[in-house]
Amino acid sequence: MIYETSEDLKREVDFMNKIEKHFNCLCHKLPMHWYVDCICSRNKQGVAIAELKTRNVTFGQYDSLICNKKKLEKGLRLGFHFGLPLMLFVRLLDRDVYTKVKTVLGLKSSMVHAKNHFEDLRDIKEHVFIPNEKFREF
Repeated sequence: MIYETSEDLKREVDFMNKIEKHFNCLCHKLPMHWYVDCICSRNKQGVAIAELKTRNVTFGQYDSLICNKKKLEKGLRLGFHFGLPLMLFVRLLDRDVYTKVKTVLGLKSSMVHAKNHFEDLRDIKEHVFIPNEKFREF
């Protein structure tokens, strides 16, 4: 089951607009079955595969940020196929941050149950914990 509301999509577009302005690129939304959110381009050339996340925490509230491991693995495969890096952009309550994801190997991982639809017992997925020091603010 997919849990993506029209409000989620609006927030994603707002976040993509900031990414486009800051990094001087265009964000092209990908179909859901690609697992990652978009491809970023500049001068009609792909420059990155991008996954966008929103978290209801402040930076430093925890020592790491989490992301679905399968999404990152799919993004890394797409990046390898197209010769593009995988970028993870995270919108927090107090700032926006990003990191280049090179691998998920060696990252702490755990099975995590989604908090926004806790009643769906099937929605438990493996997530990786990416240390805060890997992220840069933009």
